[in-house]
Amino acid sequence: MEYRNFKVTDIFIVETGANIPQNELKSGKTPRISVTNLNNGISGYYNDLSSNNYRVQENFISFSFLGTCFYHPYKASLDMKVHSLKPIGYMLNKYTALFLVNLFKKSFNGVYNDQISSTDLKKSYIRLPVTNDMIDFNFMENYIKSIEAKMQKLILYHNALALRERERERERERERENNSPNGDVFITNSHLANYIQEAIMRIAASLFGKLNCKWDEFELANLFEILLAKGDLQAKRLQSGNNPLISSGNFNNGIVAYVQNCDELSEKFDGNSLSVDMFGKCFYQPKNFYAVSHGRINILKPKFELNQNIGFFIVSILNKSFGDRYSFNQMCSQTALKKEKIALPVNGNGNPNFTLMENFIKEIKQNHTQKLIDYYLRLADIAK
Repeated sequence: MEYRNFKVTDIFIVETGANIPQNELKSGKTPRISVTNLNNGISGYYNDLSSNNYRVQENFISFSFLGTCFYHPYKASLDMKVHSLKPIGYMLNKYTALFLVNLFKKSFNGVYNDQISSTDLKKSYIRLPVTNDMIDFNFMENYIKSIEAKMQKLILYHNALALRERERERERERERENNSPNGDVFITNSHLANYIQEAIMRIAASLFGKLNCKWDEFELANLFEILLAKGDLQAKRLQSGNNPLISSGNFNNGIVAYVQNCDELSEKFDGNSLSVDMFGKCFYQPKNFYAVSHGRINILKPKFELNQNIGFFIVSILNKSFGDRYSFNQMCSQTALKKEKIALPVNGNGNPNFTLMENFIKEIKQNHTQKLIDYYLRLADIAK
């Protein structure tokens, strides 16, 4: 592909934001773009103002004097020393915008030691792909789409490898079961729904950075009642049934067996809740379940209207946040969870934006579920 240098002002309409005293900005719904390199450049959400210094753009690229650069498909106001860039005669989409954002970052990286003024920006040149002497926006779009497709394939491949290892572990469980004199009851069949759930949440965690929204922290104990499983339940001592038994583990939704009712031995917990084991591994539990005490399973019972999609979103956030923080030396206890905070998208009122969370997971499901099913069935055949 041929690239040529173009003067920025020959290709883009460049405008610059202005200062608004903080005491004039009232909490509202319009994001304000500042020089921060966090949260897509959004410093807060405010009501619109009727002031010459209140400058608003929509579907544009922001470029600050510090070199931070982001794409904003939504309406937003510009703080001082933040420039807006809109191509002349072309409507940006997320693919061409992402291509251009990366070009600007690369072009201006380390060029100015102090700041990039609007004068500097307007005098600058940027290298763009051309076809038949015309800027090739189609190439930009297709290039980013191809990268996005490769990333999704890598995610699916990673999930497929995890599935293969899980199938091998199940085969080892079958061998242990066949050799067990007590006839212990373990799960040995495929669990497609749990595999898809895990894969959807892995994909969600990889895409959080693309959410153009404001985030805030909430105390976990304000969102959930945090309960601790009690009662020494052991799968090998229980009869096979339809109730999931949850223990510590990274796979199969934490389920180690399906058992009969054993309410006399332990409390049965309501479904549509979250389980967190001693290592901080979190799962969404759709059905009523039992949990083993030696796995130190904590149950997060929602104080709000939870559903599967919102549950997937929150579980993805928690697993990403906890990472490898908890271990045998520092277990994820009920006390520790009551001190934890979780970052969530918020609406204009500063409350958790559950609608956004739900729609985010719904879109991932629509785009990936069938592909995951195909991968699962194909690798399940290989593992036989």
